[in-house]
Amino acid sequence: MIWTIIIILSYSTLKFFKYSGRHVVVRQFHRGILRCFNIEVTLEGTLHTDVPTLYISNHISYLDIFVLGSQVPGTYIAKSEVAKWPLFGFLAKLQDTLFIERRSRKVGSQIEQIQHHLLKGHRLILFPEGTSNIGTFVAPFHSSFFQSADNDQITIQAITVSYTHYQNNLMDRSERDFYAWYKPRKILPHFLNGLGLGRGRAHLTFHKPVKLNQFESRKACASHCENLIRQGLLKSLELEAEITR
Repeated sequence: MIWTIIIILSYSTLKFFKYSGRHVVVRQFHRGILRCFNIEVTLEGTLHTDVPTLYISNHISYLDIFVLGSQVPGTYIAKSEVAKWPLFGFLAKLQDTLFIERRSRKVGSQIEQIQHHLLKGHRLILFPEGTSNIGTFVAPFHSSFFQSADNDQITIQAITVSYTHYQNNLMDRSERDFYAWYKPRKILPHFLNGLGLGRGRAHLTFHKPVKLNQFESRKACASHCENLIRQGLLKSLELEAEITR
């Protein structure tokens, strides 16, 4: 707890003085949280770090924030309701999360907002499933916000997040539920239970970067990223299933 307070105060001070290297502190914070949850992160592929970049990821749990944040130098795109969540909302605001409304009549202005943020030289992380799940499948992607990458300067990189091992063995369903968080599960009991777990392993797969103009439409780009992420998930979990192409 003391360590968390020190990190938050340090970052807040660096942010106030607009120190450009403050995001290193954010990554150290995420890595510290993962140590509290006894989660190690393994990597596959090459992370694209040029700006601007839109990272696309599947979504399994609030723990994804820490897993991705420990390695990826980007800020998150989150639904506006997150800003009101206890603790998580505060931390999201502190890390310059870009909050958006998912109502259809707001989509156009939200796309412009995301693109403007990217073109200012930022990297953003988007969860296009729109919700989390049990961690063994990838739900269909919502493609609307892919349109924000409609600029030759912006790169898109798909990233697969998976929770693979517990105590050095492949997780079974009950063990994966230690990490996956989805409705109607309560977040506080899940969070507290995670602090007492044995060694877990999360895996990040960085897929080949693309540009939106390589595809005939944003939907085609979204489908490509969805399939890459699904393949990465099945591979890391050592599952066999038909990949939709």
